[in-house]
Amino acid sequence: MGYIIDDKGLTAAGTSSPLYEQGQVHRDSKGREFFYGKNEGTASTVAGQAVGAFLTTPAVGAVSMLATTVVECGLGSVMPVAGIALSVVAEDEFGWFQTKGVNLVALVTDGGVAEGDGLVVDGGATPTFDFDTAIAGEEHGIVAYALADDTSTSLAVGDARIVNCMGP
Repeated sequence: MGYIIDDKGLTAAGTSSPLYEQGQVHRDSKGREFFYGKNEGTASTVAGQAVGAFLTTPAVGAVSMLATTVVECGLGSVMPVAGIALSVVAEDEFGWFQTKGVNLVALVTDGGVAEGDGLVVDGGATPTFDFDTAIAGEEHGIVAYALADDTSTSLAVGDARIVNCMGP
């Protein structure tokens, strides 16, 4: 298994063979935290969307973007959030996910986020895994805060602080 030298490999597309130990944690010089995980779901991850912890058969570093393998709480937000996908990671592939700090990739939003908003992950019967402004009753599900208004349907790199992802 390899070692992280810098952040350049964090946004590389997923790989079918692991390059690092599943569940490995990396902290960069800016205090951002990441983990190396495997997509155990049946849908590819999308850079900038949240991934849920794979709860039907939990394993260290296992993530999913499938409604039947994550849990909804409160008023339709997904919890627990494992992290933010940094690239496309197909089913059964490995990749990096961010858990803390200022966002390394643009976050996918619903288009209505304002600076200072607490952000939750859109849930429901078919969750989008996009970020949405928290409403009353969803405070426990906040995973990030907007540092700027979104531009159409994304928060640019550096425009959000990720605070509450569970990691591997």
